[in-house]
Amino acid sequence: MSHCRGCGNPIPPRRYAPAHCGPACVDLAVERAITKAIGPKAPANRRKGVTRCARCGADLPPKRLKFCSAICVKAHRADAKSQATTRWCLECGNDLSPKHLRFCSRICSDDYKRAMRALA
Repeated sequence: MSHCRGCGNPIPPRRYAPAHCGPACVDLAVERAITKAIGPKAPANRRKGVTRCARCGADLPPKRLKFCSAICVKAHRADAKSQATTRWCLECGNDLSPKHLRFCSRICSDDYKRAMRALA
């Protein structure tokens, strides 16, 4: 009779030899293996001494890595979007909104394709 690798209880004989007696023991064994492999390490930025929010400078809660709250994360993303490089329409040269990738309108897209076909 074999024993479970997770809890150590005996496993009843079956056609195949399972390593664990159930899903809970599989999860436990995986958790133990991960902890053994990486050890109880602190997050990388905590090891470097980062303990302040990158947005507002407040103290970071224990489980937070870069920002102190969801509000700071959203504000940071909004700033990053506003500082993104400006793109222009390939046909008319107007500024593109964030939802447009190459052309400002369907008309510009069609005109550009028509011009490309004429050149080919």
